[in-house]
Amino acid sequence: TTVRIGSGTDSVKVTTYDNGSTLTRYEDGRGVWADVDGYVNETTVDPLTGARITTESDGTLLIERPDGSFEHHYPDGSVDEGRVDEFGNLVIRYANGATSVLYADGEKRHTDEWGITAQTSVDEDGSTYTVFSDGWTEQEAADGSWSIRTGPTGEVLTTRTLSDGTTLTEHPDGATERFEPENRLTTFTSASGEVYLTREEEDGTIVTVDPDGTISQYNPMTGATIVVGNTGDLQETVRSADGDFEITLDDGTAIVQQPDGSQTVTTPEGAVDTTTSTETGSVTEKADGTRVTRTKDEAGDLTVEFEYPAGVGGAAKVVVSPSEGTIEVELADGDLVEMEIDVDGTITVEDADGLRIYDPAKGVAGSVSTKIADDGSTVVNSSTGATSTISSDGTKMTVQSAAGTTAFATKTDTGVTIEIDGVTYTYLFGDAKPEVAESVDDSVGNEPELG
Repeated sequence: TTVRIGSGTDSVKVTTYDNGSTLTRYEDGRGVWADVDGYVNETTVDPLTGARITTESDGTLLIERPDGSFEHHYPDGSVDEGRVDEFGNLVIRYANGATSVLYADGEKRHTDEWGITAQTSVDEDGSTYTVFSDGWTEQEAADGSWSIRTGPTGEVLTTRTLSDGTTLTEHPDGATERFEPENRLTTFTSASGEVYLTREEEDGTIVTVDPDGTISQYNPMTGATIVVGNTGDLQETVRSADGDFEITLDDGTAIVQQPDGSQTVTTPEGAVDTTTSTETGSVTEKADGTRVTRTKDEAGDLTVEFEYPAGVGGAAKVVVSPSEGTIEVELADGDLVEMEIDVDGTITVEDADGLRIYDPAKGVAGSVSTKIADDGSTVVNSSTGATSTISSDGTKMTVQSAAGTTAFATKTDTGVTIEIDGVTYTYLFGDAKPEVAESVDDSVGNEPELG
């Protein structure tokens, strides 16, 4: 229920929800969300400077000033900061190492933590044109009524605003997205016909309905979520007064995520995994004896080291270096996987199986290669000799193994149908096992390996 107290600039709107939470909104922009579990999100306005100051129970602090400058302090101590320089440009430095400059004349430049850039220029008519270093480009009308985003291989994503304010987005794979501002409803329809509905309620709560009937509710004030599956199973995230996320999965697993990144996971059987935040990263101790240590240095490079109990293997060490554009994975058996990410979006991977190069405009070359056919489909040749063809809309796939076995897969709005050598298998979304729809050989018991 919502009631309004007072009138004019002194009026206050108070909304009380069924669970006991309240949202209080003032005409001058102030507001307080008080969750039934004690979490508080409060926004005040400085009467002298006009700055909006938002504080949350977990220690989050956001300061937004009328000139566009801001400070966003996170519970773990990291900060996003935007400052206006002497020329009127807004210079932003993000906690992850990315930077942005919003120039006074409307032009923009963004560089992410990997060095990939986006440069936006403004035309005489006010429209903008953005060039990304990985080959993408984007054009947008001065009034925002249309935009065209073009990929390195020619794929196009278009967005246009209709006369009634409705926004229609057409994706290159045939999917569409429609936003109706009057009722704050977004309808996304995939290329295969699956429909996702998302609605923003008046208080900001976002409700999503998936094709299988799953309903999700997200509260942006607290980050809390409620997910109800199509069979009635419930998964709920509660935000406590001190900012902890308390998550209960439908299998009974309990997760507690603290604001500083520390975490405890308890299974129904009583096994406990813990993650403890440190000054330079975190340490995870798993119930099976595995230990994971994460360390981030001042340059933003992340090192992850794994220690396993006897008889268990995997990655021994991972080093992620955005400043160098590299990722190195050392396996427990001593093998090394090296990845290099260039500013043009090219990714080079080298391991024991050889060298593979992914180019956004050309596909993959090397021991595994891909190419785009004239009809828009993607053809993948693997190191095993298998060839896969994926349709341009992503709904059909053909796989032929080196031995000649062929499989056809078709995705629908209810599941995936796979035909292998005359046997048809139907995988319905949400089912654990496939149904064998038909068979030319009653002795068929297992699906053949396609390798």
